Amino acid sequence: MADIKTIFEEGVIARYSDDPRERPNFCSFVDYFTDERSVALDVDSDDLACALSPRLYRIYHVGCQKVKSADNIYCISANPRHLPFPDNHFDLVYSSCGRLSAGKASMQESVRVLKRSGYMLEHVVGEKDRWELKAVFGRSMPKAKMGKVERYLGQSGMKLLDEHEFLFHEQYPSVGSIVDLLEREPIISGFDRVKDLEHLQDLNMFMVSDGLRLSAHRLHWVARKL
Repeated sequence: MADIKTIFEEGVIARYSDDPRERPNFCSFVDYFTDERSVALDVDSDDLACALSPRLYRIYHVGCQKVKSADNIYCISANPRHLPFPDNHFDLVYSSCGRLSAGKASMQESVRVLKRSGYMLEHVVGEKDRWELKAVFGRSMPKAKMGKVERYLGQSGMKLLDEHEFLFHEQYPSVGSIVDLLEREPIISGFDRVKDLEHLQDLNMFMVSDGLRLSAHRLHWVARKL
């Protein structure tokens, strides 16, 4: 396993840029903290891509609805705050959608099932994500702040080893595509395409030649159980 600082500094986990080819892959981040003997817990990640890594011997996925064909994946229906596993069971716990740092209770439960000296990793949306939408609508859903994440980790017996933030831009072809996004993901609290029509029209101020350009903010962090 590579040294954590080396992983970031050598650009293996590169910072995001507006060139999509240079954006890091969270699954490659997971790979650096596993080997062929690793037993991992995936807490409600968006998909099973990381679970298909040949480096993971066995993986339990909490919250998945569809399982791709792979002998090493076990799909578990469970509340992340009440996991059906014994203490100190997993070598690695991770999530690509912010479930670990969503609250102190879920964090502590994930730490409970993690082995001593085991790693916890997360990919989460940062507080600066799509700030343009918050400016236009005057409201948004809460986003992750590393100060709060670090506080939860400390209260749960974990040590934050490293964290990186990535700032980049995403293009959307039209206001209609923004509507689809807001109806699909919890970005703007109480979004309603009819009631928020005036706000949607104001989004045209962010229109460039090939669509709307919005800021994106992602956080990757890794911690170790003491």
